[in-house]
Amino acid sequence: MLDSLDRRGAAVTRLETALKALRGELEQATVQPDRNDVIHRISERYAGILSSWRYPKLEQAFVDNNLVPYM
Repeated sequence: MLDSLDRRGAAVTRLETALKALRGELEQATVQPDRNDVIHRISERYAGILSSWRYPKLEQAFVDNNLVPYM
C-alpha cells in the first residue's frame, strides 16, 4: 500500500513539474513582439534580398507599416 502511495506521490510531483513548465511556455508564447520591430526586420530582410539580386536603388528599399514593399 505504501508503494502505491509513493508511486502516486511521484506521479503528482512529476505532473506538477510538467504543469509549471507548460505554464512558463504558455506565458512566453503569449508575449507578442513589437510590431514596429518586426516590420523593421522585414524591411531589412527585403533590402538584403534585393541586394543579393544586385537590384539598383537599394537605399530606397523598405517595407511600410501596412507591409507594402517599396523601392
